Amino acid sequence: MSAITKGRTCPDWRRVAACVAVCLTAAAPAWAQVEAPQVAPRSDANLGVRGKFSLMAAYGLDLDVFGEVLSPAVGETPTRIAQIANQVAYPQVYVSTPRRQMVTVGFGVFQRRELIVHYSRTENAAEPFRVGEVATANGLRQLTATFTSYKDESIEGGLRHYFKATGPARKYVNLLFGRRKIEAISTALTGGTADTDFGTLRLYDSASVATAAVVFGVTYERGFVGIYIEAGVRWTQRLVRQDDDLRPHALELINNTGSRTFMPANIGIVFRR
Repeated sequence: MSAITKGRTCPDWRRVAACVAVCLTAAAPAWAQVEAPQVAPRSDANLGVRGKFSLMAAYGLDLDVFGEVLSPAVGETPTRIAQIANQVAYPQVYVSTPRRQMVTVGFGVFQRRELIVHYSRTENAAEPFRVGEVATANGLRQLTATFTSYKDESIEGGLRHYFKATGPARKYVNLLFGRRKIEAISTALTGGTADTDFGTLRLYDSASVATAAVVFGVTYERGFVGIYIEAGVRWTQRLVRQDDDLRPHALELINNTGSRTFMPANIGIVFRR
């Protein structure tokens, strides 16, 4: 038995234990990487406009599409007959294209949507315009109308939807609805002589009317500042008629006008934080 025992090779357990310890130590970092993977930090760019405030300030033009300031009518009294033969559109009287100033404040409630509040104001300056004819016992004369200039301002609320809310260029659409305050409008009608002079006639009272718009635009932003351009369609409810001055001349129909539609075209700057 002793001979057999002496002929066997016995393992050195101390060396085996040392090798196992070295292998475990070398493998430990790899196991740690597998068990605790790195998580990428969340980027603010992925949030789009959510949780951010925006401020837009712009200057633009109101380009008329539909809408008249006078309607056709015939007014007959014992001493004269006045005729407005055709509709008179806003651009025929308010020749200078209105320049509008505006400010819009927004807050992002979703990645691509903002709730917005929009304020704007403008002044409309008129020029004399030949609107028809007036006949008296002394003959036929051309009838000229000189309208008063007026100011209007609006406050609206709505939604801005971005088709793409990340990157420097961001296309969007605004949906707006609110109220527009318009000053009273009068006109001086005259044929150039005493018997063809109607004096100054009130046409529309000062009033707050409904207004709505759909506007498409694009911003180009770097950091927290950028520029933007936009254009769209705006509708404004019909003005409030004032007939008291027209009734004695049988001209109540000349202010029977409808709503107004025009195209806003704006350019401005945007701040976003």
